[in-house]
Amino acid sequence: MATVVMDPDWEKTINNEVRGTFRMMANEMEQIATVMAPERTGRLKRSIRARVRQPAGTIYIELIATAPYAQFVEYGTGGRGRQTQNIAIGASMSQLRSFGRQGGYRHGPSKGMVAQPFLRPAAIAIMTRYFKMGGS
Repeated sequence: MATVVMDPDWEKTINNEVRGTFRMMANEMEQIATVMAPERTGRLKRSIRARVRQPAGTIYIELIATAPYAQFVEYGTGGRGRQTQNIAIGASMSQLRSFGRQGGYRHGPSKGMVAQPFLRPAAIAIMTRYFKMGGS
């Protein structure tokens, strides 16, 4: 008969492994978002941060840009409408880099700044890689 010995700290060990994986994901999201963010002064790129949060047992990654105009770059301005282009799940790094610079998402025909998403595509790219979203 075989004897199974459980590590008394197994929950802590698993939690540490999950946090380590989430830290790697957060670092990669931050790097991709920084590459994809448009640059005039560098302020937007310098404001991008990703960190692992774990309040009350729930773990998640917070990917943010703190520049005061970041939301306008990410979502654009002007009227809302349908998206004219979507980023493909599993896009390559070169596709991700050029996505925002080619106009990315457009919201409606009204005047305004075209969205140049950099946070959402970075998160999608990493979630796709780690969780294999969309199947293969």
